[in-house]
Amino acid sequence: MSAFTIACLGKGGTGKTLISTLTGRIARDAGLRTLLVDADPVGGLTMACGLADVVTLAEAREQIIHRVRRMEAHGSPEETQAIAEWMLAQTLTEHAGLSFLAMGQRRGLGCYCSLNLLLRKMLAAVIARFDLVIVDAEAGIEQVNREVVEGVDQALLLCDGSQRAVQTCRLLRDTIGRVANMGDATVGVIFNRVDQVEEAHRRLLAQDGLALLGVVPADDAVRRADSAGRTLQDLGPQTVSYQALALILRGIGPL
Repeated sequence: MSAFTIACLGKGGTGKTLISTLTGRIARDAGLRTLLVDADPVGGLTMACGLADVVTLAEAREQIIHRVRRMEAHGSPEETQAIAEWMLAQTLTEHAGLSFLAMGQRRGLGCYCSLNLLLRKMLAAVIARFDLVIVDAEAGIEQVNREVVEGVDQALLLCDGSQRAVQTCRLLRDTIGRVANMGDATVGVIFNRVDQVEEAHRRLLAQDGLALLGVVPADDAVRRADSAGRTLQDLGPQTVSYQALALILRGIGPL
């Protein structure tokens, strides 16, 4: 059985990293083998979880390419695969009962289509070990691509209650259907850091057929964790945000 994959999407500042991290904590507490994928080039998720100096997939790919270039005259496909396997093993980080992959930012090092295909196949094999994969995406959705996950089961569109965030969710809904590995995803909206959803926002979402999955209220525990420099993984079952999100996740199926 393949992993259930969730992608957290939305405009910047809506709390994608918080929801991704909390989802990982909730899934871990439920006994699920969970992989968190940081698809933002600046690495917001890994920083929020207290990880530093991780080897990104982009860095691994560059190192693999450099090694392959040096051995192109005499190397075999088996040697290329061995190098790729070793480098990819360096990118999978274990921390606090969760696993992490960071995409990083690719630099232009040529096509290497056969290598990209090999990486996709190997990443698919890695992801198959998990029950749940959570992708913390950049503000757009271009980072949620086939180099990391073959398909997304649930797209969570994050909204902070502003009109602009609601409009972004509506635009994302239209874009998701055109992305090869997201066309079959179930799409729903979570309002984050709000106490209740304005009726006007509910009507707009309903017009576009966007399901309102629930609300994660503003949480003083999140603010205190940020102020004290603690990781977001420290937010446990006693916090308002954990309880609200756990209820939403049980409703959409991964728990």
